[in-house]
Amino acid sequence: MNAITTEKTYPQRGIFGKELQKALQADGKWGSIIEYVRKHSDIYDLQVRANYLNVYYNGGNILRINPRSLDVDEFYFHTEIDANRDTRKTVIQEKAKKGNEKAKDIIEKLSRERDNILDLIKSGNASPKNVEDYFYKMKTQMDKWEDALYCHRVDDSEKNKYKDKDCAEREKYHKEKYIQQKISLANRNFDNFGLVVLDVEFAVSDNAPYRSEDCTHPRFDMIAVDKEGKIHVLELKYGLGATGIDNQGESASDIKGHTDKFLKTVGGDVYKKFLEDIERIVSAKKSLGLSWLDKIKVSNKEPVFDIVYAEPGEGTLDKVVNFIKDKVNNDGKKVANIWFINTTTRNYKLNNIVL
Repeated sequence: MNAITTEKTYPQRGIFGKELQKALQADGKWGSIIEYVRKHSDIYDLQVRANYLNVYYNGGNILRINPRSLDVDEFYFHTEIDANRDTRKTVIQEKAKKGNEKAKDIIEKLSRERDNILDLIKSGNASPKNVEDYFYKMKTQMDKWEDALYCHRVDDSEKNKYKDKDCAEREKYHKEKYIQQKISLANRNFDNFGLVVLDVEFAVSDNAPYRSEDCTHPRFDMIAVDKEGKIHVLELKYGLGATGIDNQGESASDIKGHTDKFLKTVGGDVYKKFLEDIERIVSAKKSLGLSWLDKIKVSNKEPVFDIVYAEPGEGTLDKVVNFIKDKVNNDGKKVANIWFINTTTRNYKLNNIVL
């Protein structure tokens, strides 16, 4: 594995220390895990971070791979979620910090369940069967958690959905993460004017040369590349409400806020430093054997900012396109492209809408 190991002044995705590089080798302690995820890359999405990796499934992080350890969030085992605010992860954690015994018991129970599954693989050099068992059990658990997150009560006859604001917010948040991961899995080759997704949840480090004091912890949903090697920074919007369009179609605060963030950071004057970081991500993924990236090259062309609009129903795309043309791009083409997905068809291939 030829991952870059040069140390910099800020955390950079794709830089693996010597210990992690060794662990990720075919005969290393995490080698059988990487092999399994690579063979099942139509289900699991492997993303590189700064000296660790994440494996995603249906919008959730099913495994974090560190140089010496493995981890997964114990709250994926928390399926007793309903319309009661007290069942939320953040509320339970806050209560536990304040000494609430019931909350501490819940976290202890969830941690035990998490550890029981991690025991299959955490010692390293896990057998193919143990690795397969881990992902089967965690995949099953994540499916249960997703049902609970959407505020469903499952019985023998039907799913009854809670009509609760908190539930709706949690459902919308995770639905966007779910769609994001499906887009990442579905866009791994060029189709006409298509994109290949290179990274998800790209966070601008506090010490990155392209950060801005005007933006607090900026994060971009996806980073992709086109046939010419140009980098596209993608912001996913699920449904009309997420675009910033109010009932009168006059509010541009949401999308305009994202375009401003792009122009002040990764799309600003020092964008070439950002491109170097993306090249590093691609190099690291190639070293892990992700074959769909073998022919990918990142050019030095200035990156562009795009909107991905995921429509949960029908009839709103034209309104979004006109909104971006009239309200966002009226003083310059800040949004270069719109990419469209109709989630009802479950086809997550990006379709370009000409602006």
